Amino acid sequence: MLQLAFLLLLLLPVPLFAVGKVTRIAKHIDAEIVAQQTAVQPGQPIRIAVRLQMDSGWHIYWKNPGDAGLATTVDWQLPEGFTISNLEWPQPHLFGDPPEVCYGYDGQVLLMATLTPPATIPTPTLTIGATVELLACQDVCIPGKGKLELIIPVADASTETEWSQHFQESSTLVPASGETLVGASLQRTSQGLQLFVPVQADTDDVWFFAAEEGVIDHSGTQSATADGGGLAVTIPNSPFPNKDATRLRGVLVVGKHHAIELDLPLPAVE
Repeated sequence: MLQLAFLLLLLLPVPLFAVGKVTRIAKHIDAEIVAQQTAVQPGQPIRIAVRLQMDSGWHIYWKNPGDAGLATTVDWQLPEGFTISNLEWPQPHLFGDPPEVCYGYDGQVLLMATLTPPATIPTPTLTIGATVELLACQDVCIPGKGKLELIIPVADASTETEWSQHFQESSTLVPASGETLVGASLQRTSQGLQLFVPVQADTDDVWFFAAEEGVIDHSGTQSATADGGGLAVTIPNSPFPNKDATRLRGVLVVGKHHAIELDLPLPAVE
């Protein structure tokens, strides 16, 4: 009987490409897991993402929501032997006005990650799962939580899916590591934190998004000036400082398509 059951299992149709299901996890938010390739190859990393589509006028939140809101979270459920990278967060946008300014996304966003399979995979298909929690806001806010699944075949070769172009476009919005910025510095002044980055750019469209609460004033006025071949950005201190914070982490957005991820020692308060 066991041999017959195994043979019947082999006869079941195997999907030729990744199959996900769009799920409305909040009243105005659709979500699904998408892949850049049509199949998983043993031992070969593959890019996957949670795709979130917001109805017009609605937004969700970044990993730090800012002055209000709720951070979006993704909890992956993977087959045995698989590993996955941290989420790659595209540069966020500003929502609201002082005294409540928030960080988040509208339209469509891909929260991407790199999935690494083991060298051998014993099954012809895989199920990748994710539990997503978020808060969708317009004039009102609606919490959302949903379980997503992607069924994807295992093969020796694969091709790009219909989402490949979206992955490429989203990758351009993921901040570059600030470790490559030799000469970046941070100091405290009477006006707040003074950040210097050796980047030449228009000073009219510069904003620092803090990745953690209690370090800066999210809704405070930031200013940027050209300084010695780079940018000097003044960032106001948090009115409710986290005394345990030792680093300034976040994303400096310069223009619409240039973002730099920064992680600098935070000067002590004198």
